[in-house]
Formats: sequence, C-alpha cells, structure tokens
Amino acid sequence: MKTSLRHHCNPLYTLTLIYIFSLYFSKTCNFYEVGVYCIYMKTLYISDLDGTLLNNAAEISDFTRAAINLLTSEYGVNFAVATARSEATASTILAGVNVNVPSALLNGVCIYDLKKRAYLNAECLTTLQSERIFEVFDRFSLSAFIHTIEEGIHRTWVLGEETPFIADVINKRKEKYGKVFTPVDSRFDCAGNMMYVSALGSKEPLLSAAKRLRASPGLNVIFYPDTYIPETWFLEISSATASKKTAVQSIIKKFGFDRTVCFGDNLNDLPMFSVCDERYAVRNACEDLKRKSDAVIGNNSDNGVAEFLLNRFGAKL
Repeated sequence: MKTSLRHHCNPLYTLTLIYIFSLYFSKTCNFYEVGVYCIYMKTLYISDLDGTLLNNAAEISDFTRAAINLLTSEYGVNFAVATARSEATASTILAGVNVNVPSALLNGVCIYDLKKRAYLNAECLTTLQSERIFEVFDRFSLSAFIHTIEEGIHRTWVLGEETPFIADVINKRKEKYGKVFTPVDSRFDCAGNMMYVSALGSKEPLLSAAKRLRASPGLNVIFYPDTYIPETWFLEISSATASKKTAVQSIIKKFGFDRTVCFGDNLNDLPMFSVCDERYAVRNACEDLKRKSDAVIGNNSDNGVAEFLLNRFGAKL
C-alpha cells in the first residue's frame, strides 16, 4: 500500500510522532523543551559536594543517595561531581552513589573515574610555579598541604608547623576517611609531581598571600571561606590550566555532552558556573554565587539538588 507524502509532511502528524517518541524515551533520554517540541540533548548534571550535595554533617543523605541512584539507573541521567576534595575523601563520601561520569577533584586539578578508581588526567605545577608558591608561603609563615601524583597514586604531604587549623583537618580526615598525611621538612622531600598546594587558617595572612600569588603568571589561585567552620578560610593554588572550569570543559569534550547543568554554593564554584548552560545555587550559597545563578534552589540540608532533579524528571522515590 502506498503512503501519501502529503500525509508524512502534515505538521500535526509530525508533532504527534514527536510526542509519542518523547513519551517512549523519556526515562532514558534527557530532553530540552523548546515550545511544543522536545529535542534530545545529551546533558551532564554536575554538582559541588560540600555545602551543595552534602548535608551539614558533610555526608550524603539517604534521600539524596536514593534519588541519584534512581535518576541515573532509570532516567538516564548523567551525573558527576566537581569538588575541592581528593579521591580519598570523595570516594568514601560517595560510596553507594552511582556517579556515572568521571568527576573533577581538587577544584579541577584531576579528573577521576570514581567507578574505575582511576585518574584520567592531572594538571601539574612547573618547577618555577612551585618555587613561587613557596616563596610566598615562607614570607607569610604558612603551613601547607602539598598534593603530588606519581604513577596514578595521589599523596598528601604536610609542610610547616601543625597549627590548630591543620591539626583539626588531619585528625578529622584520618578518623572519618582513613586519609594518610605525611609530614615533611622540605618541599623537596615530597615524592611525585606536585599538582596542588593548599593552606587554611584565619583570613588576613591567607588573603595577603593570595594577592601576591595572583600577580604571578600561570597560577590559579582560589580563596574562599570554609563551609563548616566560621572564620576559617582556604587558599588553594594550582596551575592556571586547572580549575573547575577547565575540568568541566574537558569532561564535556571527552564525553560529548551537548548541555551542562551545574549546582554550587561557594566562590570556588564560580569558574564552573561560567561555562555551564544552566547554573543553580543552593539557598545557603554565598551571595556572589547566587547573583551568577539562573535560580536559587533548596537548601543543602534539605536535599536541594536531589529535589530539583527529581522534579525536573517527574520522578518520585
């Protein structure tokens, strides 16, 4: 039997087919709505951890874990994280969560596959960059966490005085995540390629160091308040080729995403916000990030990211 070409070109017929197609594939594909049309877009959903996906106890709630696992397994959601945390703590926190896309760790210095437990990429500092960082650290008597990588193994070293801030981090990470810290007397004692240097403490000395380091070419300098402890600040330095922005761009390119939706709460999420198509700040986010967001969603302690995603896909637990 011959089928009329006029029948296939009828707009109502075409729209009906699109509608049926969207209903059939709605649980395995992500769609971007444009008027009455529903166009397939390969979409990445990527979230910060502390203050965003995690609750105020720095944990994934049972509700958020169940929501992400439902969305990734039954609704085809592509989900990753972008965090300042290392593999040692991120892997423990995200145990039992289906993070099905490689993620950005150490504020984008590394791209790490949490499923395969393997590094896909790590941006390292040059010798000259490392020298400049420690000139400034010495000037302001700052203690440092030094992160190196060698043959796919990440190590964390502690250089300088063990201040109350440093001791608190070490004790909590050891107790909760089993993370290993190795004290050294010199940066030259650190084995492997240096990729990330961080310090934490009161605001003024770290801010002074940040200003000097920002005047140095080739460095990415991040300065922001701690999510959990008032009056505590982080200073984190990496190569200028490493940030949440560049890591997200790399993930998009490598895995062929058409659209990216991100979630964050703090100043270190601003680079990621600058390259994503949709940007959402949780209600507890800093004001600078809220101003850059498309909308403000629920609080981190109320499963804001999970609730948003469930609503977007019409899913229920």
